[in-house]
Amino acid sequence: MATSHMHNLTTLIKRLEAATSRLEDMAMGLDDPSSPKTLNAAAAPETVAPEPPKPALPPTPAAPAVPPQIEDFDTLINKDVRNFVDLGYKIGDLVAEQSKAVLQAFEAERTYLYVSTKAKKPEPQPPELMTELHTASDSINMIRESNRASPLFNHLSAVAEGIVALGWFFEFKPGDFVSEIVGGIEYYGNKVLKEYKEKDKTHVQYIQSYYQVFKSLAAYLKKHYPKGLTWNEQSGIDALEALRQVKGGPSTGASGSAPPPPPPPPVPTLN
Repeated sequence: MATSHMHNLTTLIKRLEAATSRLEDMAMGLDDPSSPKTLNAAAAPETVAPEPPKPALPPTPAAPAVPPQIEDFDTLINKDVRNFVDLGYKIGDLVAEQSKAVLQAFEAERTYLYVSTKAKKPEPQPPELMTELHTASDSINMIRESNRASPLFNHLSAVAEGIVALGWFFEFKPGDFVSEIVGGIEYYGNKVLKEYKEKDKTHVQYIQSYYQVFKSLAAYLKKHYPKGLTWNEQSGIDALEALRQVKGGPSTGASGSAPPPPPPPPVPTLN
């Protein structure tokens, strides 16, 4: 009888252990992130609110059209003049300095030409219109005159002789005027070609590129200004106002400019 009770007790304990083991397995399955329940919960997509449409950007204003004669002059500068300047920098020293001034002179001439497309011909002509051109030309001539003993004097002289051609504004046939100026350039330039023909090709290319600048300028003038410089007589504005517009300065208008400030008081005299 006692043996039967012990057997039943042992069986009950084994059943309880088995049930406990199954409960532990179920609990572990719920905590396991790889269980089907957890995976299904993670896979559920989140609801994201759509972004509101962004406001359209205003269109970029178109740049004002450049007149064809200015476009062609820009091509002359960017091609022929800059090629000349690049060769000047290869030689260096005074030649580089002077060639840089040549670029400044052509850029100043470009400003003057652009003003003429916007303005009526001023009478008399304000000196401000040609200040930068005169400054660059003076620099070119000063480099020549201050370095007469330089071994590069023929280079400097050829360039100085040629820059006179930029004063074609007052000629009735500016293309022919520029072509005649080339003769003065060649007087000194050919000396450079002869001296450096077998010594240094860069000097030869430098002079030849300068010849090309003025050949291109003569062709440009015969195309756009065969009978001299023209102004915008029909719808032109004041020349100084046009200069401010071309140079990107603020527009004040003829009646909107402020009066000049009063002169300073006199300096006291010390006895």
